[in-house]
Amino acid sequence: MTLKIPILLGTARKGRRSERAAKYMLSVAREYGLDTFLIDVRDHIIGYTDDEAETEAARRYRDLIRDMDGLIIVTPEYSHGYPGELKILLDTTWREYDRRPLGIAAVSSGRGGTRVVDVLRTAALDLGFVPIKRALYFAPIDDILDEEGRLINDRFRDSVDRFMAELIWFAKTLKWGRENLEL
Repeated sequence: MTLKIPILLGTARKGRRSERAAKYMLSVAREYGLDTFLIDVRDHIIGYTDDEAETEAARRYRDLIRDMDGLIIVTPEYSHGYPGELKILLDTTWREYDRRPLGIAAVSSGRGGTRVVDVLRTAALDLGFVPIKRALYFAPIDDILDEEGRLINDRFRDSVDRFMAELIWFAKTLKWGRENLEL
């Protein structure tokens, strides 16, 4: 069973370290045989919240995720939450998220990330996602990945593998349920 699980990079900030983590997760997802690709929030900037679902950027985003079996969001923590551009983009749809697992990878230059995971999990439930229990904390990112997004802390790979195993289990289980069970 091929699973389509894209990686959503949730910040448009210049000099973003999260891009390293997103590229790393993209390579890991490919190692696991997933049908995956990177969705960069920069490519789907929606500058307002009135009728945001009707913008071209929102339609392009929906087209990318329409048939997904799950999603991995890679995001920094900004002021105890997640970036505004990610919030606006996520809010442009909901049907595409319904009963799909969500894996969250938090990125920090220090020891942060726990609050963004908590806040994003809560929002994800309202959007229809099934957030997995495990999260990844690229914190501090400079101790985990080099400038090119290559792993420099081999012990971190165990956390990544457990994260991926849980995400794939939920993706397979929920895909079977969506295809075989009525709600």
